[in-house]
Amino acid sequence: MRADSSDEVVNLLEESGHWQDESSWRCLGDMPNNYSSIGNQQSDPVASLVEKIINGVDARLMNACLEQGIEPESAEAPQSMREGVSRFFEGGSDARVDGMIRHWSEDKRRREGSLLTVTATGYKPQQGDPCITIADRGEGQTPDEFPNTFMSLQKGNKSKIQFVQGRYNMGGTGALNFCAGPHRLQLIISRRNPAILKSYRSERDNQWGFTVVRRETPKANEKNSTFTYLAPVYPSSDSGMVLSFISDTWPLFPKDGDAYSVDSNFGTLIKLYEYDLPNRSNIVSSEPGLFRRLDLGMPEIILPVGVFECRSAYKGTATGTINGIVTRLAEDRAHIVEPEFPEFSEISWENQRIPIRIYAFKQGQGKHYRTSDAGVIFTLNGQTHASLPRSFYKRKSVSMSYLADSLLVIADCSNLQRDRQEELFMTSRDRMRRSDFSKDLERNLETLLSDNSTLKDLRNRRRSEQINDELGDDKPLLEILNNLVKKDPTLAKLLKAGSKISAPFGPGPKPKGKSEFVGKRFPTYFHFKKRKYGEILERDAFVGKRVRLDFVTDAVNDYFGRDVESGQLTLKIDELTPVYSVSPLRKGSCSINLEVPKGYTEGDIFNIEVTVIDESNIEPFVNIARVKLKKGDKSLPGPKPKQPKFSDELSLPTINLVKQDEWEIHDFDEESGVSVKSFGQDKNNSQIQYDFFVNIDNIFLKTEQKNSKLDVKALEARFIYGLVLFSMAILRDPKEFMFSSQYDDTPDIEEIVKRVSRGLARIMLPVFNTIGNLAEVDFSEE
Repeated sequence: MRADSSDEVVNLLEESGHWQDESSWRCLGDMPNNYSSIGNQQSDPVASLVEKIINGVDARLMNACLEQGIEPESAEAPQSMREGVSRFFEGGSDARVDGMIRHWSEDKRRREGSLLTVTATGYKPQQGDPCITIADRGEGQTPDEFPNTFMSLQKGNKSKIQFVQGRYNMGGTGALNFCAGPHRLQLIISRRNPAILKSYRSERDNQWGFTVVRRETPKANEKNSTFTYLAPVYPSSDSGMVLSFISDTWPLFPKDGDAYSVDSNFGTLIKLYEYDLPNRSNIVSSEPGLFRRLDLGMPEIILPVGVFECRSAYKGTATGTINGIVTRLAEDRAHIVEPEFPEFSEISWENQRIPIRIYAFKQGQGKHYRTSDAGVIFTLNGQTHASLPRSFYKRKSVSMSYLADSLLVIADCSNLQRDRQEELFMTSRDRMRRSDFSKDLERNLETLLSDNSTLKDLRNRRRSEQINDELGDDKPLLEILNNLVKKDPTLAKLLKAGSKISAPFGPGPKPKGKSEFVGKRFPTYFHFKKRKYGEILERDAFVGKRVRLDFVTDAVNDYFGRDVESGQLTLKIDELTPVYSVSPLRKGSCSINLEVPKGYTEGDIFNIEVTVIDESNIEPFVNIARVKLKKGDKSLPGPKPKQPKFSDELSLPTINLVKQDEWEIHDFDEESGVSVKSFGQDKNNSQIQYDFFVNIDNIFLKTEQKNSKLDVKALEARFIYGLVLFSMAILRDPKEFMFSSQYDDTPDIEEIVKRVSRGLARIMLPVFNTIGNLAEVDFSEE
């Protein structure tokens, strides 16, 4: 247990004679070809650790259930994880907030976190990967049950137990792939809680069992590796059993820098040797380290987790408690989240609700709380099962590039039926399945965010902070760029000359004569905008398009999203439940976007019934819209939009010059070239609009200005216009840069521009000079 390297473990097993004795090792899951299952687990080491921790949560819930004499698979057992926490850890004191640890005191969270821990030991960061130990005071297992529990695969041990997360019986085996070296070693020590042992089959049932898992590389004609575990005991059968020892207690938990200091009389300890973490530094306090990644991997974790840094490099003083990112943001909200946030919304699917939380961080704060690959996270019972990167916000359909570093969206999929969850998530629980359902969910999320008025206002404020304050400084750049293109028709054609994009805008006029909105905890009205309550809204809709309904109310912004006494909204078309999304409430306004169910055709008339109810209302608010379906290509009634008319001008971007003191804002360094940010489509919706930011303190530009005989300003102009024109060529057709990703198959065209321009900035001016000199060369002899 105290060994902190794979080599040390191998040496100990060699000394005992077990390492070389093939008869002492048993195939994990009793499957010689088990690598096909184990090798197809999580692709990320932190996601694999999350699986181990969640198994510890399950073990603690199972233990609490069995201690109360309840059969876990029975109807008397809790039917959800939240109910399990409520009954076993809270006493069911307040049904409105039961099972949510963010309502616990800090002392209670720390106390419970000391019984489910993650600890780092071993090598200093510069020497190698640390060992990671996960320990829990859960139900534990008897030595002879190891083959049926820890060492089993695909047996479905928990599939009928409703209050635990586990269902696939993979035992967190994905973590084995990230243990260093050829052997991928893991240690397991466990003892069954004596209080829940129903009967003793042998003296071993009351003992601690332990085993080591290793990878064996292919032998002879074998194609794949095999994972085996140490099982050298042969009581009465051909199958080996794990070793065991007698002890009333065992030091499972850390304290004061010692990873194995606090005794327990039952529970489980799992040690992963030399674990390949993406960041080896302090697992508790380091910003890009393990603590923050686990926080995102378990955003609404059901039970707290203690984290302990026990490597000598950190003197064993670092400790923390993981309560999930939702709890941490609630506690830090005033300092790091924009005042209007979080906002609460939802997407409804066949009577199944997906609550949505939208967080917008203050400028520069997002990097402390989320990672670039976790822009949108999809959760199930508090655990992240898939995510979309921050580039999701740069999609044309979202157009929130200015907020891409500041947004975190959490979609809770716990209420979805099992079959829908299976359509959405891979069994590895670390990525989205590319199904029709997941694509539809993404599209609904895109619409929800792109239509969000609060986000649009914040995007515009951020844009006005970053672009040049005075429009006059921008006009010469635009005029010169326009003249350059006009002189070369071929260049204009290649870059798609078209309608001119609007110039930078200010914050806009402030509303006049409007008093500050003061919402009520429970609304006294909720009805269609510009209609009286009870008045039927009659309108048209169009085949194949979404329908939008706008509402006004006097409810506070968190009415639909708060934990206690929240409002509930339901919608039906005749007797059908369509797919729809509810925008966040903002100062008395919200909207619903819905899809007309299949089967309705041109000429059909149907009723949409929207019901809102909460604990304070005896009668719900009911609003009815009568809709006639027409053939057309519009989603809303109104005059047909004019087709955009293209002029001879190039679609000119807004060009902003960035100096060194602004590098951090744009994520620039001395070699950066151009960054572009989209801010929606033009008035005719004919093309996406971009702002350009050019690094005029680029080291290669400065070097050329120092060494060249050409005018300093002329070189700067060449640099600016060259990079902008090249970047516009890239933006001309993003599909040409399509690539596939494990998480997102939409190209991050803004990131592509940034990377390509970085390389171009290095060679652009020398190439221009060299090409210019070709005019003096006589090629006639060639």
